[in-house]
This record gives sequence, C-alpha cells and structure tokens, in this order.
Amino acid sequence: MNIGHPTANKPVRGAKNWKELAKVKTGEASTSTLGRVYFKRNDREAYLYKVFIQVKQDDAHQNQTIELLRHWG
Repeated sequence: MNIGHPTANKPVRGAKNWKELAKVKTGEASTSTLGRVYFKRNDREAYLYKVFIQVKQDDAHQNQTIELLRHWG
C-alpha cells in the first residue's frame, strides 16, 4: 500500500470513501489481471486502512462486493 499512500487507485462508485486498485496480478492464467484490492482509510483504530481483496468473476460478482463494502463502513 506504499507506506500509507496507495498509488494508481480510483474511487469505487457507490461505496463512499472506498478506493480500488484494479488489475492486480493473481498468478493464475485464467484470472491473471482480475485481482482487486479495495481499501478505505481507517482513522478510528490502530490500522491505517480497511482492506478487502477479491478476484473478480464478473460484473455481478463485483457489484455484490461493492454492496458488501457499503455496509462494512
């Protein structure tokens, strides 16, 4: 996460304050660039970020993940 300053990220539409690192290499040929790292600044606890890691299957799967992030706060 680049010592608290993640680069090459974009905001996640529909999930306030969440950002996404897309096209993360997974090491699997069939999903080689479908890895995703979602993160959100976490000021209330000892950790800098809340992080969720996923291998995207399709758009519906990614939409479920975004819904999960909305409720994770």
